[in-house]
Amino acid sequence: MKKIVLSLLAAWYCSVPVFSQNNKPVSPSVSLDAVVSRLQTLSASKAVEKVYLHLNKPYYNAGDTIYFKAYVTLGEQHEPSKLSGMLHVDLVNPSDSLLQTITLQMVNGLAAGDFSLPGILPGGAYRIRAYTKWMIDNGQSSFDRQVNVNGRAFAGNKALVVKAGKPNIAFFPEGGSFVNGIPTKLAFKAVSANGPGLDVKGVVVDNSNTEVTRFESKHLGMGLIFITAEAGKTYKANLTYADGTKAIVDLPKADNEGITLMVNNDNPDKLGIEINANKAYYLKNKNKEIGIIIYSAGSIRSVKTVLDNQVLDLNLNKKDFKTGITRITLFSEQGEPLNERLVFIQNPDLLTITSVSDKPLYPVRGKVHIAINTKNKNGEAVKSYLSASILLMPVKRL
Repeated sequence: MKKIVLSLLAAWYCSVPVFSQNNKPVSPSVSLDAVVSRLQTLSASKAVEKVYLHLNKPYYNAGDTIYFKAYVTLGEQHEPSKLSGMLHVDLVNPSDSLLQTITLQMVNGLAAGDFSLPGILPGGAYRIRAYTKWMIDNGQSSFDRQVNVNGRAFAGNKALVVKAGKPNIAFFPEGGSFVNGIPTKLAFKAVSANGPGLDVKGVVVDNSNTEVTRFESKHLGMGLIFITAEAGKTYKANLTYADGTKAIVDLPKADNEGITLMVNNDNPDKLGIEINANKAYYLKNKNKEIGIIIYSAGSIRSVKTVLDNQVLDLNLNKKDFKTGITRITLFSEQGEPLNERLVFIQNPDLLTITSVSDKPLYPVRGKVHIAINTKNKNGEAVKSYLSASILLMPVKRL
């Protein structure tokens, strides 16, 4: 029988005691409280800046100009940052050497700039990175995006030769643990020797060569394998890649004793969490306290319970979270992180953006006026910061 822990309705920044099946309240865990306290202090005291660049095109030719608008936000709420006044933007060539760099003054976290590409430029995967001094000083990640450039090489330059190599596949158990006796989702990603995702399909067999399950990638070499590992058995996958290449790889070895964390994000209103301990782990840790910390948009919730059942369920209302990434971590009684899962919550809070032009057709080089309206889910007009990419498309005349 599964145990329903509770449906989280408590306010942010509170630690919620829950009840075991014998209705005895669970005593607070100092270790988990200490973790929550530290996270709250860190979230409140350490300012985090993030940069996003909106580019005018997905790819470029030699001689083009790369135009962009920069948005710098502060904290987990994604509000425009006034912490930094300058933004540094670099253009890096395929050899990882700095090609150009510019420094832009920001106003309310906004800036705009451009890079003029030389008319003679080798093609390849270039990168644009952007950062503030605050981000560098505090060890925060910079914005980094690949930009493909179709180049014109100097006469006599040799063509770039890409050496062939073996494709690679990696497996990732949900929550970080692959445990015998527990139904598990193994995410996988297959990539070619040069890095891009590679379609693959395969058959999982055990050490007696008995077929266990079949699988196939869904997008860019990524997919899922559903499997329940059995004690005393090992598993391997017989792979066939899109180009016909075949391979045999071992699946990760399952632990004989452990606990897993699974998250169901399919319901548009609820986020389902399942904690599952196999028999060996359960018998060793029965009635010990465990805790979950949910971190979202700078806010923290914690839930405590005892391991009085092999399977524990928890349901969260998505409306209580902001749209974005939520981090869910399972802790032991001693405050040791056991499993972790990231999920993206999308609430019905997207802006409705409409544009209206003043004319159905414009003359060559005529002035274009476009009105843009932004409204929230209630149909109310809201203030917004926008940027737009405008492409001129050739028109065929009959």
